Amino acid sequence: MPDLTPGEIRLLAPTKLQITPRDMAGMLGISADSIKKTRHRLRRKINLPEDGTLDEVAAMI
Repeated sequence: MPDLTPGEIRLLAPTKLQITPRDMAGMLGISADSIKKTRHRLRRKINLPEDGTLDEVAAMI
């Protein structure tokens, strides 16, 4: 997915490792709410259906 920003890639890397959003926030030095918002924006950006998960997308990468 070449249109992903470096921040979105930083979010997908721990997602691929199945790290919880709370732990991701601690690792990235941001709030858990920021993780939630970024995941929502990423879902919209890649047109992920409501029943799809970012875990599935991360597994494909």
